[in-house]
Amino acid sequence: MTNAKPHEIKDYDKISNTKGDKREPTKDKISGKGMAKVSAGRAKTDARYWEERVFKPTFTERGVKKETRHYSARIGFRGKRHTFPLGTGNIEAAKKEAAKIYSSILANDWPATLEKFAPSYVPKSEKPATVGEYIAEAESCASVAPDTLSDYVSSFRSIVADITGIDSIITVTENKRVTDERTGKKCNKEVKRKKDLRFDYVSDEAKKWRAKIDGVKLATVTPAKIQKWKLAYVRERAVDDLEKERKAKNSANSKMRQAKSLFSKKILPHVDRSLLLPDELPFAGVDFFPRQSMRYLSKIDAPKLIRSAVDSLAEKEPEAFKIFLLGIMAGLRAKEIDTLLWRQIDFETGTISIEATAYFKPKSEDSIAVVEIEPETAEILRGYQARATGEFFIESKRTPKTGAKHRERRAKKAFSSLYAWLKSQGVDVQKPLHELRKEFGSLICKEGGIYAASRALRHADVSITAAHYLDKKERVTVGLGAFLNPSGNEEPEDDKITPIDEGRKEAV
Repeated sequence: MTNAKPHEIKDYDKISNTKGDKREPTKDKISGKGMAKVSAGRAKTDARYWEERVFKPTFTERGVKKETRHYSARIGFRGKRHTFPLGTGNIEAAKKEAAKIYSSILANDWPATLEKFAPSYVPKSEKPATVGEYIAEAESCASVAPDTLSDYVSSFRSIVADITGIDSIITVTENKRVTDERTGKKCNKEVKRKKDLRFDYVSDEAKKWRAKIDGVKLATVTPAKIQKWKLAYVRERAVDDLEKERKAKNSANSKMRQAKSLFSKKILPHVDRSLLLPDELPFAGVDFFPRQSMRYLSKIDAPKLIRSAVDSLAEKEPEAFKIFLLGIMAGLRAKEIDTLLWRQIDFETGTISIEATAYFKPKSEDSIAVVEIEPETAEILRGYQARATGEFFIESKRTPKTGAKHRERRAKKAFSSLYAWLKSQGVDVQKPLHELRKEFGSLICKEGGIYAASRALRHADVSITAAHYLDKKERVTVGLGAFLNPSGNEEPEDDKITPIDEGRKEAV
């Protein structure tokens, strides 16, 4: 008879520590092999079977390996296996819960047991997810603005189309009113033109194009293919031109950054777990190009452009002129102008209030501000208000669509007219209105410095402004020019200074 205390005695049927003695040794004297034999002699519906099978999962936090508070059990039956959280840190309760789950599997099979004990579990589909299935799921759970999400999706589809060779350019035939070259009279004529389906959201051709992309298996969009796309994108656009290469790299980075956002921590964890996603997601390990200079170099003669706008647009194209004014005089963004209400303009203080309205959501909290305008600009706008027929600053028959996925302007016609005019004036860039905003920022920076420009442009951080504008309010040189004239005379002496052209000839 052993001297073990009563609470140290365990009722293990198969193991004895003394010959002919059926009482069991204490738990700490039983080896791992012995415990395996003990549990092997128990039915899985017996809590004691799970003595050594329940465990606390581990995780790593800041490089330190830790255990969860509660136990789990990995249970297998008929070729299937699942890890069940047991919801308790007490081992006795955990053992009983594990036995209870196994009994449920025997009585009710897997589906009913999973529904009861692991309701968050959803079996994965055996069919790999397509690009379209992932986009649809991301759209259903993303908590970003609809037009921002639309940019993410558009960039991702564009990259997938390039990788898979699904061309977005088609030739369309349209009926247009043109001038006949022979007679000089206006007539209807069929005209063929190239159309990019990436910027078409309604036509049947665009829907078919997107359907082809959406049918691509997500697993085929590998990081290796995106890396090759990135390099090819720049190579095709650079054409031995360093300036074009810089712009192409910035453009590629922008596309990748937006597309990668579809797989960010704000979206991916909320995607339905039944989707069978590839082990390696599309942008895993793909680096961006080193940041290229985004410094704005003004190519606009602002006074000349303003005078030309007054002469060409003020009366003939008043809505286009109003957009122009707020672009170059106040640095407003296109969406801010498109949805601006007359009540947001205070003519007495000469300010425009950029704020959330029923038709507009600011880009960020930093975009909410009061923008100052000059008295002359305020007076011109007051004159237009006297002729206004509605609440919107820009007149248009179209009403804004709140929550719309795509950035289609309410005053689309007026914006198009302005862009065409700006192009005729030499402002031939991809985003002409944003070019006016950059010119506005550049002029503010020149007069008031980088911090004044940051406030006027309503940037979230001055570093954003510094990346685009040079903080230079006056001409600065080294001040050594006077030493080129040692005698102090206004003109250098002939025998002291060698003219540059002659110096070059001598060097040759």
